[in-house]
Amino acid sequence: MAGPGRGSRDQTLADYLPTWTPLLVFGGTVLLLLYAYSLVISVSWFDGFLTMHAVVTGQMLRMFGVNVDTTGTILANDRVAFTIISECTAVAPIIIYGAGVLAFPAGWRAKAVGLSAGAAALVIVNFVRITSLFFIGMYYPSALDVFHLIVWQSVMIILAVGVLFVWTARVSDRVVGQPAS
Repeated sequence: MAGPGRGSRDQTLADYLPTWTPLLVFGGTVLLLLYAYSLVISVSWFDGFLTMHAVVTGQMLRMFGVNVDTTGTILANDRVAFTIISECTAVAPIIIYGAGVLAFPAGWRAKAVGLSAGAAALVIVNFVRITSLFFIGMYYPSALDVFHLIVWQSVMIILAVGVLFVWTARVSDRVVGQPAS
């Protein structure tokens, strides 16, 4: 006898929904959050968010002995100047990570912890990213575009997916062996 997925002609969409539901939730969440983000970046307080990124990065650079001036969203010294824009934040990787967490079948407490810890990790790495790009701009300006547009963008997306895999593995390990409630 042919069961679902084995050639049965009387299958319905409902037979496939349990398999597709996490993907639909993930895709829908990504689209919804990107739309919300596109609305937020034009709001006046968002400039303060970008300025905070410049200030924190400036402090990190000063910890490494770099003489840098921070004015609004601009980081500058005598060798290089950066303007922090919306794409410089960790928001896009957090959206990817967050959509994965929300789509994963876990309890809301585990999701809240996962969202908080994962977003914090991505934000920290993003500050390291901006700081390293400033150093690259100072000492290897010809390599800046490659590191900015290819290397670090790829690293951030891979990191978002990697942190998601770690979180799902940890949450799955806690659920295995527990009775269903």
